[in-house]
Amino acid sequence: MPNTAIMTIPGVTFTNPLLPKLEKDAMLTTGVLGLWDALSTDSWPPQAAPTGAAKTLINLGRSGPALDGDISTDFTWAASGGLVRSTAVGSRIDLGAPDLSTGSPNILLSVWVKLPSVPAAFTPLFSRLLATGAGVDNQVALSIGSDGKLRADLIALDTDGTTMRYITMSAPNVVTVGVHQFAFNVSFSGNASTYSLYQDGASVASSSYIGAKLNPSTLRFALGNRHGTGTNATAAITYYRAHLENLTLSGRTAATVVSNGYTNNVGRFS
Repeated sequence: MPNTAIMTIPGVTFTNPLLPKLEKDAMLTTGVLGLWDALSTDSWPPQAAPTGAAKTLINLGRSGPALDGDISTDFTWAASGGLVRSTAVGSRIDLGAPDLSTGSPNILLSVWVKLPSVPAAFTPLFSRLLATGAGVDNQVALSIGSDGKLRADLIALDTDGTTMRYITMSAPNVVTVGVHQFAFNVSFSGNASTYSLYQDGASVASSSYIGAKLNPSTLRFALGNRHGTGTNATAAITYYRAHLENLTLSGRTAATVVSNGYTNNVGRFS
């Protein structure tokens, strides 16, 4: 049997991106811009409710501290683990602001949450949005609609770089109470775009439309209430994990990432 040794060399930094890494999560690879996990001590060391001195949700993805999360201090800690948002407007975890509009990347957003009830109003889960509809800084949102169905909102630009396309799609069925993995994927080819919604490891809706790339945004991504105004905070949802990936860089498919992410984590949250 071969012997394995891990050597630490003080003062030496290895910068070759092709060198193997000891990853902190099985889903990490090139192209994973952000990965935040409330039950990981690497991502959330306190394993307790945030305080004024400790409220940074550490990004394990390739973008590093630029996408670290800032947790609003009205979040609490669930008895079985997890960050629980309040029902106050503005209750959210502010993440970083990556560039997702250059080069028409193939983007995947995924989030693990626990729903104590089926939301009765539009409820953003993972978003970069001031308000629904086309407009400056509006880009993408994974939410639950006022009809209780998983929903995605997207603002895309045509090849002319100025014409905005506001796209929204919903899953066919109302969500259920409990722990779920929700995900949304958008990919572009020329002036055409394809969208898919996923729930608990499987595709539940897909569509296509016009659009060459995502509308640029300077907003930080948010877990919980969106930016801007609005009383969209109707349930004390527990947040466990979120994942943001540029599939163009990783070379993976949305279906594979969602399925593997579900298999790897389905038993961790309760």
